[in-house]
Amino acid sequence: MEPVRAVFLSDAHLGLPTDDHYGRMLAFLAGLDGISDLFLLGDVFAYWMGFSRVPARYAPVVERLAALHERGVRLHYVEGNHDMDVAPYFAGQLGADVHPERMEITLCGRRLLLMHGDTVDRDDRGYRFLRAFLRSLPMKILTRVLKPETVLKVADRYTLHKAGKVYAASHLPALMERYARERWAEGYDGVVMGHCHREAFVTETLEGRGVFYCNLGDWLTKFTYLTLDADGPRFERFAP
Repeated sequence: MEPVRAVFLSDAHLGLPTDDHYGRMLAFLAGLDGISDLFLLGDVFAYWMGFSRVPARYAPVVERLAALHERGVRLHYVEGNHDMDVAPYFAGQLGADVHPERMEITLCGRRLLLMHGDTVDRDDRGYRFLRAFLRSLPMKILTRVLKPETVLKVADRYTLHKAGKVYAASHLPALMERYARERWAEGYDGVVMGHCHREAFVTETLEGRGVFYCNLGDWLTKFTYLTLDADGPRFERFAP
């Protein structure tokens, strides 16, 4: 078997191909040589919901992902709060391993928990109701009936160019790190999340084993991501 070299990223909030961070994402994906796995941990797009075909604005980045798939890179997608019901295209057309909230996997001898992180705050009942509504069967049927461009015209009013604002929930970074430490105690060696747009990389030794927590930050202004191979995890920043 070829050695594992995995890349993890989230919170790109890709909107229009003319956006600077969109262009940087294209350059980053084009330069991913020699990787075995790519993990997309939510909010990759400004909005994606149940599309079975690719909206024109997202075609450039999806073509890059398809090229990686054709080269044998395994694609994994954990949905966020801006990308929902992505399986019709990403699993159906790109063979991606899709998870609606979280996934567990063992890589390089490490048991990992991967999430977007939007469900960590169990007390945010308003968001949890909204999340359930957007993922409900009636909403799925509605977005399958409508053209993607029609859905995006509505979504643009609430998502496009607004994701770059500092995330208002200032309690989330500490809450997420505490959540990760609780998962370490359950036997996970690594926890990777996004969502709060506040990068974090913590490594410790717990009962003789190395553990880590990473919040991926964002791809709007920081262009941060995580890699994992036999030498361990590394938190990196893309500089074209």
